[in-house]
Amino acid sequence: MTRTEWLLALCAVSGCGPTAANKGDEGIDDAPSEAVVAWAVQGGGAVDDQGVGVSSLEDGTVVVAGTFRGDADFDTRKESTLSASGPNDGFVARYGMDGDLEWLTRAGGDSQTEYDFASTVAALPDGGFVVAGSFSGAATFGAGGAQTTLVSAGPRDVFVARYQAAGQLSWVKQAGGLCGSIVTQLTALSSGQLVLVGFLTGPTVFGNGEANETTLTPVGLAECMIAQFDGDGDLLWAQLIQGTTDGGNVCSGTAASTSGQIAVTGSFDYEVVLGSGGGVVLDSVGGSDVFIAAYDVAGGILWARSSGGSDDDLGHGIAACPGESWLITGTTAGTAVFGAGEPEETSLTTRGETDLFLANYDGDGTLTWVRQAGGSSADVGYGLVSLANGAILLTGFFSGTASFGDVADATVVETAGAEDIFLARFDEAGALVSVHRAGGLFADHAFGVAATESGDALVTGYFSDAATFFPGTAFETTLTSRGGTDIFVARMPR
Repeated sequence: MTRTEWLLALCAVSGCGPTAANKGDEGIDDAPSEAVVAWAVQGGGAVDDQGVGVSSLEDGTVVVAGTFRGDADFDTRKESTLSASGPNDGFVARYGMDGDLEWLTRAGGDSQTEYDFASTVAALPDGGFVVAGSFSGAATFGAGGAQTTLVSAGPRDVFVARYQAAGQLSWVKQAGGLCGSIVTQLTALSSGQLVLVGFLTGPTVFGNGEANETTLTPVGLAECMIAQFDGDGDLLWAQLIQGTTDGGNVCSGTAASTSGQIAVTGSFDYEVVLGSGGGVVLDSVGGSDVFIAAYDVAGGILWARSSGGSDDDLGHGIAACPGESWLITGTTAGTAVFGAGEPEETSLTTRGETDLFLANYDGDGTLTWVRQAGGSSADVGYGLVSLANGAILLTGFFSGTASFGDVADATVVETAGAEDIFLARFDEAGALVSVHRAGGLFADHAFGVAATESGDALVTGYFSDAATFFPGTAFETTLTSRGGTDIFVARMPR
């Protein structure tokens, strides 16, 4: 199941709406460089568990957010078992630079019918971090005297929780209504303000009782929401990307530039209106189309662009680049056009079921370049991050064999089984530098990626049965799930 399918399935439950290269391996940089740290660790229990978001803190430690079911053990060497109070609960875990678990906490409500999850995490300038997700029923956040209990207004509410570096809860806020609310990602601005994106299936109240209280009411099956909060969690503004009554749109990712601009990506059906007062109107070519949109710090729309074709094309991840440009990733099916009518207009035709794409836009929304990777089956790009030197890290999963890089000199990777994790590194011009793979005989997916100060990648997702990381190197590690799918967290050097 893909990340978007998983989130949409959770929304539907609420009842409110919808490895080796075939060139002898010489093209793959599977071997970590010398004098570096590489590790892969796991967490989970007898049923399905997965990591979704990951962030690197200033001290080099790693914070991961995700979801688990039943009892999940995150470190067999110490007391580190969480027990879900409902079908699914969210978790937040912090790991040291060497992969050792430092602390662990649960986030979720007491509903016995709804699913709770922590879906995104972002580091803050002061060394703390913020986690967001959804919960049902009565949910307690924090530990000891710093606990706060929230009660959902409906089957699933949004939560945003700020933690200090050592894991103490600073505050937690909620938004909700009678139908489901889903968070997909949040980002932190250099000012300490926060931007949250996701989608709603019914009227939802943000900033309840505050000066800027706002109720968002979607008209479609599901509609994108964008909300900005100050450093204390108080609402600054919230708005929808308005769709049509018979369609839907989903925000999958958000990022912020150094100047404070905000960009979002996702996918939409039929037609959407971005911004107030008519704003910018985008029309899909057919099926679902990818969109990217930029806003100023007050929520005013700056520009919006769409890409796609007659089949379903989906935007999943976004990153801000040095120089005020933007990257997005996701999937295309059939033939999809990027930058229509622009000098760099590019048509991508998939080699199989779906291919993944990586596209770069300048600060005015003009396409600079777009790259694709994939093979004869399903290939998906999810997590994306841009480093200070312009390097790009992209993660997701691929099936069978997949080609990365220029066609004339492509690097081809092959799965060990059904679907494997990939981590690809590109330079600022979109040229492939390296690609790693990890996995086993069954489905293994990566959703989140972050970067350390040294440029190493931190990746999280899930694996099934037995999955091997860093195959054929001195760091080779095989993780075996305790049942269903288990969470993995891996540090993958340059």
